[in-house]
Amino acid sequence: AAAAPSGRTNSGRRMILEQELANERRALATAQRALTESRTMPKGDGAAYQAHQARVSSLQSDVLDRQQNIQALQRELSRM
Repeated sequence: AAAAPSGRTNSGRRMILEQELANERRALATAQRALTESRTMPKGDGAAYQAHQARVSSLQSDVLDRQQNIQALQRELSRM
């Protein structure tokens, strides 16, 4: 298969990266809302408390992952 001209390739790649960036920003907003809501929920005790803490920890990890993905996509776009 013939290689596409560099300009078209970069343009298509930029569009894909910009779409991925928009998707990650939406996912980050959703994760942040879920984390905020989770932090305001009653904590309970015993197993319920541990389950709540595990959920908060998972949501914090998700928020961090989304933030890192956004930074990586922004770096990649800045190189184009």
